[in-house]
Amino acid sequence: MKQQSLLNQSTTVQSILDWLHTFGKSSDTGNTRLLYSNDWMNAQNALFDQFQQSSLTPYFDDVGNLFGRVEGMSRNHKEAILVGSHIDTVIDGGKYDGGYGIAAAWIAVKELLEQHGRPRQTIEVASLCEEEGSRFPLTFWGSGNITNKHKQIVSTEIVDHEGVSLYSAMIEKGFGLGRYPQPYREDLSHFLEVHIEQGCVLEQDHQDIGIVQSIVGQRRYTIVVNGKSDHAGTTPMNRRVDAWKVLQVL
Repeated sequence: MKQQSLLNQSTTVQSILDWLHTFGKSSDTGNTRLLYSNDWMNAQNALFDQFQQSSLTPYFDDVGNLFGRVEGMSRNHKEAILVGSHIDTVIDGGKYDGGYGIAAAWIAVKELLEQHGRPRQTIEVASLCEEEGSRFPLTFWGSGNITNKHKQIVSTEIVDHEGVSLYSAMIEKGFGLGRYPQPYREDLSHFLEVHIEQGCVLEQDHQDIGIVQSIVGQRRYTIVVNGKSDHAGTTPMNRRVDAWKVLQVL
């Protein structure tokens, strides 16, 4: 059953966040919506219905990213502007992380339609399927597929702590089967995301908003250290295979 539309004259970002908080609520302020979990799927489906009731055309891509599209009027603008954030959370994550960007984008597009009508350029509100890497040892599965970054990844080899593969979890929720459009996009001109500050700079500087100009880069490695455990006092050094010694030889 479709829910009554959330958006009305009194709708606020906070009211949408409180509604999203009901999907995977883990504490009074926390959420747990791991990629391809039931709570994650229920949240995406609920957003799909709400987008549909808000004059947005909703659709999924084949990895589970959700979009609410407003078609632009100008033929000169063939590319779309993407606005939004991610729906997944870390375990017991704060309800503003990710959800704030989705709610803000949704309300902004609503206001645009009500006050000015259809935009010249197509706009899509995005609820990206994953950013956090909380269930599987992989981050940005949603946006990485949009940009083709994850094209070479074999999703059957990536498993969660219970041994469930990314591929099987995706298939279970109906994605990865070719039922939806492929996620790789070449028709996007911009991506805009409103996000809470997860540090202290704006608060300490008494600022309401900051414009991101750079962001930390990360690389993650899996390191396997091989060696043999022997008694430290009785095993001669020339007969030991300590892990540090193996690393030195390598």
